[in-house]
Amino acid sequence: MAPWDLFGVKSASRRRTGAHHPQDNSSDISLAQFLVGYRYSKTSAVTARRLKDALHTLKWWDRVGCVLCFATTGTPQLDHDLTECRRRAERTKILKTRKWLAQLDIPRQGVSPQKPAGFCSFCWLFDEESCASGFSANQECDKRHLMELMVAVLGCRKKYVLGGVVAELALQSGANLQGEEGTSAWLEQKVPLKHPCHPSPVWVPNLLFVYEALVVSMYYALNTKLNATPLLGFPFRAPLFGVRSPHFLSKSAPLELLVEILEHCHTMKDVISFALTCRRMEEAWRAGRKGLRVAWGLLTTQIPFAELALTTVRASRLALDAHTSWSYRTACSPAIVFVDLHSRCQLPSFEEMKSVQDLHMLTKEFGENFHEQSKDRMPYGYTMPATEPQAIERALYRAFIAGAILAPLYAQPLSQAQAHQDDKISQPLVSSGADRPKLAEFLRQFPGYQARLKPQLDHQIFGEFGDWLLDDILSDTISRAAMNERFTLGYGRALGYRRCPVRLSDDCGYTHADAHLVALELVRVYWICEQLQEFGLLSHSNEPWVGMHSSYSPLLLWHRFVPQTIYLHPAEPDTDFKTLELVLDLATVNPGDNVDAAMYEVALLDSEQWQARAAQGIYLPPLVYKFFVYFLRRHLDAAFEPRFFEEASIMGLRTSHWQQFANMMQIFAKDNGKDVRTYYPRGTDMELSNTHFLDGTDLLVPWSLQVARAYGVEDEPDSQLSASAGPSR
Repeated sequence: MAPWDLFGVKSASRRRTGAHHPQDNSSDISLAQFLVGYRYSKTSAVTARRLKDALHTLKWWDRVGCVLCFATTGTPQLDHDLTECRRRAERTKILKTRKWLAQLDIPRQGVSPQKPAGFCSFCWLFDEESCASGFSANQECDKRHLMELMVAVLGCRKKYVLGGVVAELALQSGANLQGEEGTSAWLEQKVPLKHPCHPSPVWVPNLLFVYEALVVSMYYALNTKLNATPLLGFPFRAPLFGVRSPHFLSKSAPLELLVEILEHCHTMKDVISFALTCRRMEEAWRAGRKGLRVAWGLLTTQIPFAELALTTVRASRLALDAHTSWSYRTACSPAIVFVDLHSRCQLPSFEEMKSVQDLHMLTKEFGENFHEQSKDRMPYGYTMPATEPQAIERALYRAFIAGAILAPLYAQPLSQAQAHQDDKISQPLVSSGADRPKLAEFLRQFPGYQARLKPQLDHQIFGEFGDWLLDDILSDTISRAAMNERFTLGYGRALGYRRCPVRLSDDCGYTHADAHLVALELVRVYWICEQLQEFGLLSHSNEPWVGMHSSYSPLLLWHRFVPQTIYLHPAEPDTDFKTLELVLDLATVNPGDNVDAAMYEVALLDSEQWQARAAQGIYLPPLVYKFFVYFLRRHLDAAFEPRFFEEASIMGLRTSHWQQFANMMQIFAKDNGKDVRTYYPRGTDMELSNTHFLDGTDLLVPWSLQVARAYGVEDEPDSQLSASAGPSR
């Protein structure tokens, strides 16, 4: 066979002409259908994500021993490599094909006098050393060398007609693979792909798409032999078919022994390794869902706030499903039962555990990087406690959950306008140049858009989430113990003990320090929500380059009405930290959604009523912050100092205390020292910029009739707002 005839062209030709072939069976057809579905992409961003996953598979090939034996059996053969493989006929054909693939003309891209090295056409990375060494094209790219070898290995195999599947794809695109010239031209073909980092057009070689198709087909073939999901392990681990165990575990060990061994695993690596020892291990893995229980138990010890991350994943998924189906079109509030989100109710799946790990990486990077980028916002003498990044991480989870729970509430007008057939209703909200009075009339019929505070209505739409948040804060025994220590020893935040305005509405044995903790954590969530608002509006992009970033599950963020994905950019050459970017998740956005226009019009409604409200001594919070006002009143008998939401015009720019507070970092500052210069600021003067740290109670005053009037609370009976339920702990 000629080295370029590596895709089973004769077999594919018979299929095209309708001729029968012994290997034309249902499994081959299923594989072809699966591959076509996998390769379908609506945008360049999705295609880039796929290719990046394919490149990730190149990292584990050197850990399976002989690549030919592994590709054929699915079993690692660590006692020899390809050069020592006894499958001599196939080995000779593979090496011959690899040599031919190395001669393909696939040059570097972006070569110019300014950038003589250009960048690699396979891995999209700049590689000046390769160009300077005198080698042409991509001959120094390790990814290309390994990719050529694996294309040869997977295309020349006997047991699975993977090459024939690729040939089918080539024939569908009109390529001629009957000779060396046609095959070379097809593999060298330059496929355009958008790349915002490069103003000139960029492309990827078709050889990379061929490798992707072959490796995905291998996952499918090996995993389905085990009745596992087709892409189990993809792309970071090898397919899981064929790993064998000692004879005793395979045949003789009682199920109870396997379960006990599983329970004594100490790392995730131990769990996975033992789970793959034999097919009978599946029984132990499934017995009482023991495998998931052990894996989740280990994950909770390795990842802080794993339960919060799981709640975020599940709440975001429910909200995302509601968004795509518009199922909250007429609902008063999202029908999410918080007890159902906890792992005690339902163990997380492996997909959810992976999402938990992704969120942990995201929040950890955000906490560390945000601190690095915010040093110029620190007060003089500021010191960072070791727990600050974790405090940001915990507040981020709660802010993400708040977005998932409450964003649909504010999206109701948009969803109803989209579904309504009357242009007189939908036009003002989803188009620019809206008739503002008509827009106001339309918005005010929804619970989340009532201008004045209405205790009973607010309790209906915010009550369940508020109870959960209080319960979650008070369940943090470590933070409670640290706060109680401050009040016992009388330092730090405890210096304001005598004039502190907060107390828990339902005592239930809770201390004044517990009330301080609740206020502090609530204000931290508020602070993070404000940061995410500014962050998202400044950085969001409609055309992300997914292939260059690590992506995470879509989140419904505070102040945004549609799902967004967060990408983690690589660190810049002159910096030690990575950067984050929010982008719209285009796969879930209705083309008719004019989200920014709707947000802008709502902001105008608030702004236009500012002077009229201020003249009456009424300072209403922005609509999206009504939850925090509700929580303070219900659970702490307190409120933000009314002037906290007062707006003023400074040099033509409208500003407020709450916007100034969002630019301060003292909410995460160290306060556990006994320095007498650390003082407790007075909330009523709103002079917070010179403090060494901020407590949630700095901004609060007790709830009173005067405060109620300042907030414009309508005269409604308050009995139904009493803390009848109280925290569960």
